Amino acid sequence: MNLSMARTTPPTLLALLWLFVALPQSAHAQLVRGRIVDAGGGNGIGGAMVSLIDQSGREIEQVLTRSPRGLFQLRAPYPGQYSIRADRIGYASTSSEFFGLTATDTMTIELVAGIEPVSLRGIEAEADRRCRVRPQEGLAVARAWEEARKALEAALWTRERGLYRYEMLRIQRRLDERGRRVEQEDRSYTEVSAPAPFTSRPADSLLASGFVRLSPSGSEFWAPDADVLLSDFFLDTHCFRIGESEGGPGEPVGLEFEPAPGRQVPEIAGRMSLHPATAQLQRLDFRYVNLNVHPRLMRASPGGRVDFRTLPNGTWIVPSWHLRMFRPGETVDAFTGRPAASLQAVIMEHGEVLRVHDEDGIVFEGDRGRRI
Repeated sequence: MNLSMARTTPPTLLALLWLFVALPQSAHAQLVRGRIVDAGGGNGIGGAMVSLIDQSGREIEQVLTRSPRGLFQLRAPYPGQYSIRADRIGYASTSSEFFGLTATDTMTIELVAGIEPVSLRGIEAEADRRCRVRPQEGLAVARAWEEARKALEAALWTRERGLYRYEMLRIQRRLDERGRRVEQEDRSYTEVSAPAPFTSRPADSLLASGFVRLSPSGSEFWAPDADVLLSDFFLDTHCFRIGESEGGPGEPVGLEFEPAPGRQVPEIAGRMSLHPATAQLQRLDFRYVNLNVHPRLMRASPGGRVDFRTLPNGTWIVPSWHLRMFRPGETVDAFTGRPAASLQAVIMEHGEVLRVHDEDGIVFEGDRGRRI
C-alpha cells in the first residue's frame, strides 16, 4: 500500500535538567518531579501524558498533567538511567536526555519543548491494500496511529486511576427482524462506582475465542476498549490502513483495521475517526466479521460504536457506546421442509454517560435532552 502525506519539520527539543538535594525518602522512593513548559512562552502544558522510560525503552510509569501549570511527579521503582517523554495529542512528542537516579534521589526536571502542531490533513489512501499488521510499518498509518494511541493511553490511564463516578443511562431495545419496529424497550438509570462505565473482556481472552460467543442458550457480543486496542494481541492480529475520505476537508481522517489473513475466530473490522486539524480521536465504528452464521443473521448488521471525549483537565472518557446484535431463531425451509436458521430479532444496547463526578463535583454533563 502506497500512502502520501504532508511534510512537517521536526520539532526542536530542549531538555533542562538539574538535581536537587535529595530529601529523606525510603529505599524505594526515587522520585522525578517536574514541569512541561512551552519553549515559545514558558507556559505550562496541560493534558500531556508524561512517561518515565528506562534504558530498554520500557514505560515504567505514566501520569497526565491535569492542570495548565504542566506539573507532574513520577516514581522510579529502582535506581538506574531514565528519560522523560511527553506526549500531547496534536503535537510532536518531546523527550529528555537520559539521567541517573540513585537510591532516595529526588530529581527535578523542567522539560522545555519547542512544540510543533501535528496535522492529519493531507494524508491520503491509494489503491494498494496490502496488510500492514503493525501501524508503524507505514508512514502515514504510523502518524494516524500515534495520535490515536495518545488518546487511548490517556483513556486507559483515566480508567486505571478510578478518578470518577458516573451517572449512566442504559437502553436496550428489541426490534423486529427488519430492524424498524421497536417491540420492547428497557431503560435504566444507574450510578456506576467502577473505574469506568465500559470495559471489554481481557485481550488474551479475545485472542483465544474472539469478540462473539454464540450458543443455543444465548450469545455474547463484546466491543473493544482502550486496553484491547493498545494490546500487542490487537496490533499483531489486525491490518491497518488509511481509509478513503468520507467527505470534505473537515471530515475525520479514518484509520481502518481488519483481521489479518488466516484469523478465523469471530472478529471485528472498523474505523477509528480522528479530527484532521486537532488529531483528536473522536470515535470507533466497527462491525463483526468471521461469525460463521447463516447470512439471514447478518442482515441485522451486527456491530457497534464507541465514542471518546477529552475533559478540560486532560483526562479521557467514553461518553457513549452502542451495540447492534442479532437474536437467532428457527424456521422451516419452504423448499426442503427442514429446520433452518432465521433472524428472530435485532437487539440494540446503548450506554450514555449523563454526568461524571469527582471529589469536587460534576466535571462533565452530557446532553440531558438527547434521544436515541
